[in-house]
Amino acid sequence: MRQELFDGLHVWWLPVGLLIALSSAWWSSRRHQHTNWSGVPTGLPRSWRQRTRWVPRSLGWLALILLLFGLAGPRGVREHREVTGEGLAITLCVDRSGSMLALDLADSVIRRSRLDVVKDVVDRFIRGDATMAGRQGDLLSVVQFGTHADEVTPPTFDHEYVAEAVAGLEVSPLESERATAIGDALGLAVERLDALRAQDVNQTIVDQIIILLTDGESNAGVLSPLEAAELARALGVRVYTIGAGTASATAPIPTTDPFTGRQRIQNMPVSLDMKTLKAIAEQTGGQAFRATDQNSLVEIYAEIDALERTEYQETRWEEVRDDGPLVLGLGLMVGVFARLLGALFWPEVAS
Repeated sequence: MRQELFDGLHVWWLPVGLLIALSSAWWSSRRHQHTNWSGVPTGLPRSWRQRTRWVPRSLGWLALILLLFGLAGPRGVREHREVTGEGLAITLCVDRSGSMLALDLADSVIRRSRLDVVKDVVDRFIRGDATMAGRQGDLLSVVQFGTHADEVTPPTFDHEYVAEAVAGLEVSPLESERATAIGDALGLAVERLDALRAQDVNQTIVDQIIILLTDGESNAGVLSPLEAAELARALGVRVYTIGAGTASATAPIPTTDPFTGRQRIQNMPVSLDMKTLKAIAEQTGGQAFRATDQNSLVEIYAEIDALERTEYQETRWEEVRDDGPLVLGLGLMVGVFARLLGALFWPEVAS
């Protein structure tokens, strides 16, 4: 929703009203300059009426401010968007195995895990930025995998929801959940995309793709990666695979010392099965990529973003709500209430 506070034709009421209010305050201060406002000699206790005689004047000023705002023509403008046309159904498969804690992808001096770098780049892929156009008009979903594969978000056009879900991805604290089930993740993604074929929403989807990112090799799960790839090929789902991590056989990974309980960074052996990732891509008509740092990962997602574009049309319209009468009415009510209250309890102020 986009807000426009005032109608430009009536905003001149604000400086005029402010000038009137300042003049009134100046005249009031001159009029009572030599008046003992308390009405009680110095040092004597003051009654509740004397301590609260500022109330009606404050309410009067509030009423004046509301009246000025009402005359200025406040309004709210709600902007609506409707995206129509043909789009893609894209499932983002993100590895969250233990090796995704490695600190070798970030380009900055601040050490960040592979998963944190991946989440930032995927967020840019979803929302769009200077390097990527964003996936407006596409149906997005997220699958995460370690030892097991889980659907994080179902297919949805709510990209803000998808981006927030990606930001919440974390490596499991359980050692038993830190393996890599590539085949199960790919199979689950294909299954969810296939379910779309029976839904009405799929009539606007011209193609289905999976972007699978991992930094290891498949060592868990029921389904092998190539079996899942064959399932994707049979259903016409194109798979892009990304292998993330430096080319070194080891990577710096935070570990906890079992004796002191302190965290330390230790070079641990890592292994990336690019051969299988290439086979998956070739089998399904996609492409395989290798990311050794953050910049190359951005370039990969930008290339996929450019390759997989579809035509859509965005319609925008505005709903304008005039809040002037409401604010004017509220100002009049406060003004009347201030006068009545002053007349009943502070007649010397109301006059």
